[in-house]
Amino acid sequence: TTNPFNYNYWSSPVNRGGAWQIGNLEQKEGSVIFNAAHTPPVSTTNPVTISSRWLYTYDASELYNNGITEWVRINKDTPIKPGIGYTMKGSKRGDTYNSNLTEEYVFSGRANSGEYIHAAVNNNDFLIGNPYPSALNAEQFIIDNLDVIDGTLHFYEHFDANNTHVWRNYQAGYASINLMSETAAPKYTDAGGSKGAPTKYIAVGQGFFVNIDYKGVDNGLRTIKFNNAQREFAKESNGGSVFYKNENSNEIIDNRTKFWLHFTDETGRAREIALGYDERASIGFDRGFDAIDFSDFPDSMLWYTPENLLVIQGLNSFSVEDEIPLAIKITTPGIYTIGLDRMLNFPENTPIYLKDNLNGSFYNLKIDSVSIPFEAGTFNNRFSIVYQRDALGMPTLEENQSVYVKFNKNTDTVTLLGIDNLNEVKTVYMYAMDGKQVRLYENIESKAFDVSHLNDGVYILKLEMSSGAIKNIKFVKY
Repeated sequence: TTNPFNYNYWSSPVNRGGAWQIGNLEQKEGSVIFNAAHTPPVSTTNPVTISSRWLYTYDASELYNNGITEWVRINKDTPIKPGIGYTMKGSKRGDTYNSNLTEEYVFSGRANSGEYIHAAVNNNDFLIGNPYPSALNAEQFIIDNLDVIDGTLHFYEHFDANNTHVWRNYQAGYASINLMSETAAPKYTDAGGSKGAPTKYIAVGQGFFVNIDYKGVDNGLRTIKFNNAQREFAKESNGGSVFYKNENSNEIIDNRTKFWLHFTDETGRAREIALGYDERASIGFDRGFDAIDFSDFPDSMLWYTPENLLVIQGLNSFSVEDEIPLAIKITTPGIYTIGLDRMLNFPENTPIYLKDNLNGSFYNLKIDSVSIPFEAGTFNNRFSIVYQRDALGMPTLEENQSVYVKFNKNTDTVTLLGIDNLNEVKTVYMYAMDGKQVRLYENIESKAFDVSHLNDGVYILKLEMSSGAIKNIKFVKY
C-alpha cells in the first residue's frame, strides 16, 4: 500500500546470482527510487520513491552483538538469501499519508526453485518468507519443520490509518495460522478493520515470523527447510493465496469442530481467538495445534493454560462436559464485549456458554454477545467456555458414585440405577460425544430407556433432578 508509515513483511521469489537485493525492485517504468529520509517525498511519477530507513531483517541464522539475535538494519544493496524475510515501508502518493492506493512491484531475476535451508538458533523468532514464485502450502511447511519451530506462523498487519513511525503508537498486530486453525490480526474499526485471517496458501512474496523452539529434541544447530514439495498451484486471482490483503480464500474442506471468539473494547478494537478439536492434539501444549500469543496487547482475552496463554488452542475430542478456561487481562477499565465470531462443524443443538465462575452466570454466545464491565487486573479462570449449563447454586450428584447406568445388549436399553424415586428425576438428556443431543426424556416413568435407534458408540446421559442437581454419566452402546 502507499502508506509510508506502514511496514510490510516481504520475501523475494527470484534471485540474482543466488541472492536478492531490495534495490533490484522495479515498477513497469523502471527501478524503484530509494531515499534516506524517514518519510519519503510525495511520489508524483512512476517509479515511486521509498524510504531506505526502514529496511530490516530479523535473521536467527546469524548472531549479532555478542550472540544476540535481533532486528538487523540493512540497505538496498544488502544480499538477501531465498527464504529470508525483510521489512519495507510503502510510498507516499498525494498530500495525505493514506490515499488508499496500492502499488505494483516487479521482481526481475532467476526464479527460485529447489531446497533452501537456513540455520536456526533456538529460542529466537525468525523472519522468513515464501521463497518461490508460487504459493507455499503453510500446512506442509509446518509439518516439515515441526522439530524446529513451535508450529505457528505469524503475519504482521499494519493498519491503513497508521500515521506514525513511533513504535509504541503503531496500529498493528499479528494474524496466526497453524495445523489447527487461523486467527485474524487485531481489528481497529477506525482503520477499516482487519484484513482477515491468513489462508492455507502463503502468497508469492509474503514474509512471516516463526518461533524457533526445539525443546525436547537433540541439542545442536537446527535448520529451517523449504523445498519444492511445499509449493502449491493456487491462483491468487481465485483467492487461493493472498499477499495478506482483503480477499476471500478458497474453501478448504475441514471436518473438524472449531469456533472463533472475539473480545472487543468500547472503541470497537477487537481480537480473535480460536479453539478446535483434532485427534492429534491433547490437553497439554501441542506443537502445531496450540499457538502462543504473539501480540502483546494491554487488553486481551486468551485461552488459559498453566504453561501458556494461547490465541489458538487444540484439544483432542469434543465432549459436552468440556470446560475451557479463559485468561483476561485489562489495563484500561471499561465495558468489554465477548462474542462468537463463527463456527465450523459445531453441533447444531449444543450451546456455547460463557460461564462466569464468580457469580455462576451463563451466557449463550450462540444467541448473543455479552458485555461485561471490567476493572483493571488479570482474570485467570474467572471465565470459561462450557457446552452445558449447571443449575445455579444447586447440589451436584457428581460425587455420588451409586448413581450409574447399565447397557443391556439383549434388550437394547440403558437402565438407570441408584435412583429410588423417579419423581425426583426432572429430565434425562442423551448426547453423542460430538455434543449432538440425540434424545430427550421427560415425565420419567421407567428406569429403562430404549436406545435401539442409536448407533454403536460412546454417549453421555445427563440426569437433571427436580432439585436442580446434575449428573453426567458416560455409557457405551455396542
